[in-house]
Amino acid sequence: MAITESPDSELGKMADAVVRVKIRSGSDPFDMVATSSSLANAAAADAICEVILVERGHTKEAFGATHPAGAVGERMRQEGILK
Repeated sequence: MAITESPDSELGKMADAVVRVKIRSGSDPFDMVATSSSLANAAAADAICEVILVERGHTKEAFGATHPAGAVGERMRQEGILK
């Protein structure tokens, strides 16, 4: 899978599936820095991950098992998912 602005690029041609992410212009006044496109690509990748989790039937318990520490782990303990 490739996330790209150009499906006909070398990367796009190598991929089995292409998610095209195109923005009109960058956020900086000179349209030189990839800030906007980086954020758009990150959002697309997050959305794809969410769809994969749902489609594979990933449970909250399985999620907790792979995130036992930090704020996520603490919340899982508060909800009784982790001990």
